[in-house]
Amino acid sequence: MKLITKPSGKVKDSSSLLSFGIVGAQEDENFTDITQLAAEVCNAPISIISLEHNTRKWFKKHVGISIAETPSEFSIVSSENNHKDVLEWTNDELEKYYTKAVSSSNTQHVKFYASIPLINNEGYT
Repeated sequence: MKLITKPSGKVKDSSSLLSFGIVGAQEDENFTDITQLAAEVCNAPISIISLEHNTRKWFKKHVGISIAETPSEFSIVSSENNHKDVLEWTNDELEKYYTKAVSSSNTQHVKFYASIPLINNEGYT
């Protein structure tokens, strides 16, 4: 398990994300393939590629969940807790360390959480 402490990557405003032209863009088959592969490899019922834009966490592609975005405060990992490596939490670790944004009742069915940041050429996530 890797715990999030201080940001290890650079955090930039959403203009970096907007420069890729993917916020609000049409569905991309590559994202579909990646999301489905992640769900299969992890044997997980839910897989999400999410992007944080302003005050929302937008799901570029999602498998096993019907919502397409959430407010940023409902994120397990937010841009203020930026990380540069793979982050993995088990259910027990989620219950122990997940105290900031969402009540524990919202995570009671989460058994495993993994996050891999997307980092651009300038080192921003």
